Amino acid sequence: MKLIYRIVLRMSLAMLVILGAWAFLFYYTIIDEVNDETDDALENYAERIMTRALAGKELPSENSG
Repeated sequence: MKLIYRIVLRMSLAMLVILGAWAFLFYYTIIDEVNDETDDALENYAERIMTRALAGKELPSENSG
């Protein structure tokens, strides 16, 4: 086997491992950020509903999304 093919094979395997680790970390970081933003949005929505209910204002309809 020629030296160039060995070098390319080893570099390809190294890049596969590096990109796999990066993809794993990126995926879990993005999922964590999405969950955090969703929790924040739901907390703000719940606070608005409680404020409106205590103020005696009309509450949003159940199917408003």
